[in-house]
Amino acid sequence: FVTTNGATWQLTGVQYEIGEQATPFEHRSFGDELRRCQRYYEEIEKCSVSGVTSNAIDPSCTVTYVTKRAAPTMTKSGFGTSHATAGLDQIGTGSCRLLANRTGSNPASVFGGTVKADAEV
Repeated sequence: FVTTNGATWQLTGVQYEIGEQATPFEHRSFGDELRRCQRYYEEIEKCSVSGVTSNAIDPSCTVTYVTKRAAPTMTKSGFGTSHATAGLDQIGTGSCRLLANRTGSNPASVFGGTVKADAEV
């Protein structure tokens, strides 16, 4: 197969070890592997309306994400200028608050974009 153009060689089920002593193969679930990846980068779409508070000044919602390996850079997109989304406030490890400058707005329409938490550095 090495001398054939366009040939592929696929390998799965391999675990690299450091040292001379092999350990039992480590099987991880999809959910566990996903959480490990999300420690570096995650996109949260459409803030949950159940987490929205609306008052006479500004509606807001809490965005919860997997705790990152380092302090993430938080960005937002897809909210549109008509919603006048003000910004993101970090309120603790694994969560931030999304604010909107839109008094009396429908929270479901304000919080329809994507929040990105990036700790890839």
